[in-house]
Amino acid sequence: MSFGKRQSCPSSEQTLLYIEGSLEGLVRERIATHLSSCDFCGAEFQLLTKFAITEQDHTPGPIPSLINLLSINLPVGRPLPTHRRRAA
Repeated sequence: MSFGKRQSCPSSEQTLLYIEGSLEGLVRERIATHLSSCDFCGAEFQLLTKFAITEQDHTPGPIPSLINLLSINLPVGRPLPTHRRRAA
């Protein structure tokens, strides 16, 4: 028997919805039962639970001060000057 997702396994998206508590009723029960009996999906469940992305993870961090200073001095809407070499 191979270790992998089978056709009868819930999709990763369904497993995420299960973890988030977004599924109810028979669908939730079916996935719970499956997770308890399928080694692959049980491992996927553990992985997704451990590394779950929360909304706070989507908040960008602060811009480092040097990069912020550089961005202030960038020309906006103007082409950068081109340097031409003089013919010898």
